[in-house]
Amino acid sequence: MDERALPITEHLAELRRRIAIALGAIVAGAILAYNFSEPIFGYILSPATEALAAKGSKLQAIAPTEIFIAYIKCALLAGFALTLPVSFWQLWAFVAPGLYDSEKRAIFPSCSHRPCSSPSAPPSAIPSSSP
Repeated sequence: MDERALPITEHLAELRRRIAIALGAIVAGAILAYNFSEPIFGYILSPATEALAAKGSKLQAIAPTEIFIAYIKCALLAGFALTLPVSFWQLWAFVAPGLYDSEKRAIFPSCSHRPCSSPSAPPSAIPSSSP
């Protein structure tokens, strides 16, 4: 990371480059995830299909392109989730040169304290690393 002072135009060019890298990673992840969109979509829909099967019903596609668009949305969401580390790294690489060392040190404990925690899990359900 280059930590020299830059004019605003170079900052904007750097931001544009980092956004392009993050979006390129998301597109690449979505293309990769599209190959697995049918099993992913089946897993997501399994509770609904099981509930409808118990009533003797099934899911229906109303519009001709509805299933295709649903697979595309599923692939984009999976690609986004798959490439979050790349996006966060690009964000950090853009922001970090403008921070003082004390600010950088303050950010890392909050990022690495609970790396595997889920936003839906209550804090009491996550084991604490401190005694």
